[in-house]
Amino acid sequence: MKNILLTTLLLCLSFGLFAQIGITGAYSSIKTAGWEDVLNNEGSMTYNSTGYTVGLEYWFRLPDFRIEFLPEISYGTFDNNFEGNTLVPNTMESSLDIIAFAFNTQIYIFDMEGDCNCPTWGKDGSFFNKGFYLMAGPGISYIQQTSNISFDGTNNEVEENNLRLLLSAGVGFDFGITKSLTLTVFGRYRWHQSNSFEGLERLVDLSPQEIIYENYDSVITQFEPGLKLSYRWGE
Repeated sequence: MKNILLTTLLLCLSFGLFAQIGITGAYSSIKTAGWEDVLNNEGSMTYNSTGYTVGLEYWFRLPDFRIEFLPEISYGTFDNNFEGNTLVPNTMESSLDIIAFAFNTQIYIFDMEGDCNCPTWGKDGSFFNKGFYLMAGPGISYIQQTSNISFDGTNNEVEENNLRLLLSAGVGFDFGITKSLTLTVFGRYRWHQSNSFEGLERLVDLSPQEIIYENYDSVITQFEPGLKLSYRWGE
């Protein structure tokens, strides 16, 4: 047993000798198809649907080509406020949290055969070529939403949770600060698989207007400009 534990420890240590971790932070603009269709039917209704996303990622890559893999776990939170003349004195507040795991792949299309297995700072060649990349990857997201719909002085609260397929795509650019630190500017688009929302159905049921709406599924999309700080040890 001691030998097994010692071997496992050595493997973990050797794996971590050339490791890189990154911390991401992004402003997130979110769209919820389905909700918007109903709200447009309600007339002059406005809403705010922005938030932020933070994440932690790990890095590894192919040995001979600059195709890099960055599994990431992230958390995003959004507070939405809806107000409209048609629903006066109706209002609706909605909080949305997204916990996601994504397996991101970065492809440095202008530097596929990079000169070394090292951070951007240590590479030879064009500043743009060695820093620019395309990103894409699948994942899974856990959606938690609480909706509070006020109608005729009565509050109707709906809580719901579901899992969705996640697909991401984007671009980024690395700025090497030192041999160990890299700052990355990125922009990405995230698509969360369509799923039903009980709160959407409740909003239609409570509406004073007659809305013919039978599909209560809602696709969630995000656009996220952000920054990432990566640290690498073992070089």
